[in-house]
Amino acid sequence: MPDNVKPIAQVEDKTRYDAAGEAALLLVESLIHELIDRSVLSVDDAVKTVNAAVEIRLELADDRDESRKTTEQSVSLLMAIYQSLLTYSGATI
Repeated sequence: MPDNVKPIAQVEDKTRYDAAGEAALLLVESLIHELIDRSVLSVDDAVKTVNAAVEIRLELADDRDESRKTTEQSVSLLMAIYQSLLTYSGATI
């Protein structure tokens, strides 16, 4: 790795960290939609995956004894992806 590049985990600038998380979430959501558009993944399977992620996230929150605000923000982001899946006509969600 070049000397001037630091892994995200070592970056102390919260703004950069938030930007990296936002970019990663947008990329994952875009991939989900692309897989659905190409009929590689069904809307129902995508919804199940998002629901599983919410359940896992809630379990992690309990294990980590983290703040309610952090958990709610995280679940809210996952639910935004869930809502974006409702844009598909004929979705049986």
